[in-house]
Amino acid sequence: MTLDAVYENIIRQIIGASFSINEGETFKDALARYEQTLKIEQEIGRLRRKIPSEKQFNRQLELRGRLKHLQSELERLHCGSNGGQVGGRT
Repeated sequence: MTLDAVYENIIRQIIGASFSINEGETFKDALARYEQTLKIEQEIGRLRRKIPSEKQFNRQLELRGRLKHLQSELERLHCGSNGGQVGGRT
């Protein structure tokens, strides 16, 4: 067993079942995708809290558009259809 394999096993145990490597994806790419997913989930939570408190309707629409974009990006990352890219446009 190589040091890389040991490292991968430790990371998988820490992260848990939500971490998966897609076919043709390296461990580094999968880990970067997982980190991007966490960042997007945090941003979605922040936007969900911010939208109701925003008083300006135009700003609410802008925030909702951003929220929709992030949700679709998150879905794309979860499905693993990232076309070899990690992250993408946010």
